[in-house]
Amino acid sequence: MLINLARFGAAVFEEAREELADLDGGDLQELMQEHGLLHEVRVTQPCSSDDDATYCRCAEYVDFPQQGLRPVDGLSDLIEAITTINERTTNP
Repeated sequence: MLINLARFGAAVFEEAREELADLDGGDLQELMQEHGLLHEVRVTQPCSSDDDATYCRCAEYVDFPQQGLRPVDGLSDLIEAITTINERTTNP
Protein backbone atom coordinates (compact mmCIF):
# COMPACT_ATOMS: atom_id res chain seq x y z
CA MET A 1 0.00 0.00 0.00
CA LEU A 2 2.93 2.35 0.68
CA ILE A 3 3.98 2.09 -2.97
CA ASN A 4 0.40 2.98 -4.05
CA LEU A 5 0.49 6.04 -1.81
CA ALA A 6 3.86 7.04 -3.26
CA ARG A 7 2.57 6.56 -6.82
CA PHE A 8 -0.47 8.68 -5.99
CA GLY A 9 1.79 11.42 -4.62
CA ALA A 10 3.92 11.32 -7.75
CA ALA A 11 0.83 11.47 -9.98
CA VAL A 12 -0.54 14.45 -8.04
CA PHE A 13 2.80 16.23 -8.36
CA GLU A 14 3.01 15.51 -12.09
CA GLU A 15 -0.60 16.57 -12.73
CA ALA A 16 -0.18 19.74 -10.67
CA ARG A 17 2.88 20.70 -12.68
CA GLU A 18 1.17 20.00 -16.00
CA GLU A 19 -2.05 21.78 -15.07
CA LEU A 20 -0.39 24.57 -13.06
CA ALA A 21 -1.82 23.20 -9.82
CA ASP A 22 -5.41 23.20 -11.09
CA LEU A 23 -6.52 19.95 -9.43
CA ASP A 24 -10.00 19.63 -8.02
CA GLY A 25 -11.56 17.07 -5.72
CA GLY A 26 -12.80 14.99 -8.62
CA ASP A 27 -9.30 14.80 -10.11
CA LEU A 28 -7.84 13.72 -6.78
CA GLN A 29 -10.58 11.16 -6.24
CA GLU A 30 -9.94 9.62 -9.67
CA LEU A 31 -6.21 9.45 -8.97
CA MET A 32 -6.86 7.80 -5.60
CA GLN A 33 -9.01 5.17 -7.31
CA GLU A 34 -6.45 4.62 -10.07
CA HIS A 35 -3.75 4.02 -7.48
CA GLY A 36 -5.78 1.63 -5.37
CA LEU A 37 -6.35 3.93 -2.39
CA LEU A 38 -10.15 4.11 -2.67
CA HIS A 39 -12.64 1.39 -3.49
CA GLU A 40 -16.33 1.53 -4.39
CA VAL A 41 -19.00 0.24 -2.05
CA ARG A 42 -22.78 0.20 -2.43
CA VAL A 43 -24.37 2.26 0.32
CA THR A 44 -28.04 2.37 1.21
CA GLN A 45 -27.94 5.12 3.83
CA PRO A 46 -25.63 7.91 5.03
CA CYS A 47 -22.48 6.58 6.70
CA SER A 48 -22.90 8.89 9.70
CA SER A 49 -25.08 11.56 11.25
CA ASP A 50 -24.66 15.35 11.29
CA ASP A 51 -23.10 15.35 14.74
CA ASP A 52 -20.61 12.59 13.90
CA ALA A 53 -16.99 13.52 13.14
CA THR A 54 -17.13 11.40 9.97
CA TYR A 55 -20.18 13.15 8.55
CA CYS A 56 -21.40 11.73 5.23
CA ARG A 57 -21.05 14.50 2.66
CA CYS A 58 -22.73 12.47 -0.08
CA ALA A 59 -26.02 12.71 1.82
CA GLU A 60 -26.16 16.41 0.96
CA TYR A 61 -26.03 15.80 -2.79
CA VAL A 62 -27.54 12.45 -3.77
CA ASP A 63 -30.24 9.98 -2.90
CA PHE A 64 -29.65 6.45 -1.68
CA PRO A 65 -28.79 3.78 -2.63
CA GLN A 66 -25.60 4.85 -4.40
CA GLN A 67 -21.99 3.90 -4.98
CA GLY A 68 -19.73 5.34 -2.31
CA LEU A 69 -15.97 5.48 -2.08
CA ARG A 70 -14.06 4.31 0.95
CA PRO A 71 -10.35 4.22 1.73
CA VAL A 72 -8.87 0.74 1.39
CA ASP A 73 -8.28 -1.14 4.63
CA GLY A 74 -5.18 0.05 6.45
CA LEU A 75 -4.80 3.33 4.58
CA SER A 76 -5.82 5.53 7.50
CA ASP A 77 -3.40 3.67 9.77
CA LEU A 78 -0.59 4.08 7.24
CA ILE A 79 -1.22 7.81 6.90
CA GLU A 80 -1.31 8.16 10.69
CA ALA A 81 2.01 6.31 10.98
CA ILE A 82 3.61 8.52 8.33
CA THR A 83 2.30 11.64 10.09
CA THR A 84 3.69 10.42 13.42
CA ILE A 85 7.10 9.70 11.92
CA ASN A 86 7.10 13.11 10.24
CA GLU A 87 6.24 14.86 13.51
CA ARG A 88 9.00 13.00 15.35
CA THR A 89 11.62 13.82 12.75
CA THR A 90 10.69 17.48 12.34
CA ASN A 91 10.08 18.14 16.06
CA PRO A 92 12.65 16.07 17.96
